[in-house]
Amino acid sequence: MPHDLTPSSVRPTRTSATPPRDGDRVQARQSVYYAVRRGRLPHPTTLPCTHCGRPAREYDHHLGYGADHHFDVQPICRPCNIRIGFVRGERRVSGNALPRKQKRQG
Repeated sequence: MPHDLTPSSVRPTRTSATPPRDGDRVQARQSVYYAVRRGRLPHPTTLPCTHCGRPAREYDHHLGYGADHHFDVQPICRPCNIRIGFVRGERRVSGNALPRKQKRQG
């Protein structure tokens, strides 16, 4: 049975005294992690990637990290998240940002 990930179905009520901060990436990720631990959001590995259909590994804050969008997330696999990060400008091509090429066998 697929999970309904519409914002109204997954948006947990805030119980902390700290108000949501607009654009706070750490707080947005911690809020989702807490919701998963409490069972308010399904674990991302139990869902398919919204882009390619492979098993998801994490949640993507596709609408950004604004206070109103902390729980607007999509399950996504790691390769798609890396690719989308480059498209959005969240990642740069430098150092070890891209996976290394595998050595040829034979």
